[in-house]
Amino acid sequence: MGSGVGWMLLGILLGGAGAFLYLARKSDERVAQAQEGVARQISQAQEDALQADMAHAETKERLIELQMRHRDLEKRLRKHEEQQASAARLAAAASGETVDGAENGRAGRANSARLKAIEAKLAQLPAGSSARARLERQRGRLLRHS
Repeated sequence: MGSGVGWMLLGILLGGAGAFLYLARKSDERVAQAQEGVARQISQAQEDALQADMAHAETKERLIELQMRHRDLEKRLRKHEEQQASAARLAAAASGETVDGAENGRAGRANSARLKAIEAKLAQLPAGSSARARLERQRGRLLRHS
């Protein structure tokens, strides 16, 4: 009877050790799979961030280019308006009239251009924003004065 109990205890110990090794191996496999999944997610996130950075840089370059073009067009417009005002003054001086009408027309065109710029900005802003409310007040003042 003593040897049967000994063999049974040995079997239990060997079975427990085998189960422990089996579970440890499975646990290691699950940890390795989880680490691979996290590594893939990190790699994908880094790739997405790199693409976003490249898109941001491209957009920034385009914005700077458009701002420079806008400044150039504004300079050309001012120069053209000055030429028109000068021509109107010359025409008024030649006919003996005052130039007030030409100056009022220039101010009206400037207000019109400002209104268009405000409308374009308003179209981009969400309803209820403080910036939108400020632009709507500016638009109202321009409309009252024109």
